[in-house]
Amino acid sequence: MSEERKDQSGIVIPLSYVKIVREVWSRRWLIVAATIVCMLAGTAVAFLLPATYESSSVLVLMPTPFKQAGGEASALIPRVLAVSDYEILLSSDGVLKQVAEKIKTLGTWSQEDLLAVEEISNLRNQMNTEVEITEKTVQGVVRSPVVVLKARANTPEHARDLAQVWAAVSEEVANKLYQKGKSGLKDFVTGRFDTAKLGLEDIRGKIRDLEIEYNDELEHERLTKKHERLISYEEKLIDLNMQIASTKAEIADLQENFSKEPERKTLWKSPPMTAVFLDKNREGGKASSSDSEKKSGFQEEVLNDTYIYLQQKLLLKESELMSMEEHARQLQNQMESLGKELQELRADIAQRMFERKQLDLQEGPLKKSYDLLAEKLEQAKIAESEEASMPDIKQITEAVLPDRKIKPMRSLIPGLALAVGFCLSTGAVILRSMLAGIF
Repeated sequence: MSEERKDQSGIVIPLSYVKIVREVWSRRWLIVAATIVCMLAGTAVAFLLPATYESSSVLVLMPTPFKQAGGEASALIPRVLAVSDYEILLSSDGVLKQVAEKIKTLGTWSQEDLLAVEEISNLRNQMNTEVEITEKTVQGVVRSPVVVLKARANTPEHARDLAQVWAAVSEEVANKLYQKGKSGLKDFVTGRFDTAKLGLEDIRGKIRDLEIEYNDELEHERLTKKHERLISYEEKLIDLNMQIASTKAEIADLQENFSKEPERKTLWKSPPMTAVFLDKNREGGKASSSDSEKKSGFQEEVLNDTYIYLQQKLLLKESELMSMEEHARQLQNQMESLGKELQELRADIAQRMFERKQLDLQEGPLKKSYDLLAEKLEQAKIAESEEASMPDIKQITEAVLPDRKIKPMRSLIPGLALAVGFCLSTGAVILRSMLAGIF
């Protein structure tokens, strides 16, 4: 069992702790010496470590008003990337490689420093981006549009150059990204617009030729006139058929009456008074009364006036009937011919209307396509003309020469070395005592 003792306050202290304190105290000079050595080593290291300077440049995600407005105004403009997207993009190996290449063009760096910068791993350790989170919600995280590019180097000039070149490359990358997003856009829209324009002009030319060849109002007026004439012929034919029927009835009645009348009639006529007087004188007045009656007149056949009248009237009515029947036949022929003309005219009108509707059906989509492409072409022209100001990332502040280094902290390193030396030497003394079997 471990040994224990009580101090003056009555607290029980294990004897092993007392032995540790005694052992450490007995070797205090060794601990002090080791601590001093560590402090001196830390001081030497603090003065031997190269100084590191940091410079920064500020970029801001600031899309143009066209992009911010959205809708149709920015339909053909590449979309805006988020701050987090640019944070990943600007720290990529390709962007850092461009920074290294541009550093070479400055002409102020030594060959040794340029070789160190060419190693992407070393360059990545010297550069980092910072983006501040402004709000955290259940829906997501809202980041500030400001991106801080920080670059570290052994000299203030190198740190400033790295930060400044990195900002310039970032703007170029954003511009190239915009260029790739709209590459060939205007040419494509222009080509489609020209095609739609030619198609629309061709269809409208056909419509124009059709209207020149065919007049809607004139043809419909002609159709109306023919219909009116046909209706007039039909009414005339109906009236004429009624007259023919009436005339036929009259002729039948006349024929019946005519058949009852003789062509000639025998008339008993009195002789002239002179002939009677002479006849009486010649016979001496001895003639009997019967003889005188017989000789007082004579029979004569004459034409029947009624027969002649009926015959003339019958001939007249038959002539009128033949004329009306001929007129009816002519009307019927005219109606048949007019019906054929109407049918042909209706077929021609229907065909022209069908052709016009077909052209209208073709014109409608082409007109919509033309209007849409005309609007898109204007948007493409806007995107083309705003090329210089379209990049989303813009440099707000330029990098400046840092006026102090960020590391090493020479005032802190000796103190840390002192604390580390004391802990290590004390631990070594305790460990040595434990291994020797003192406790």
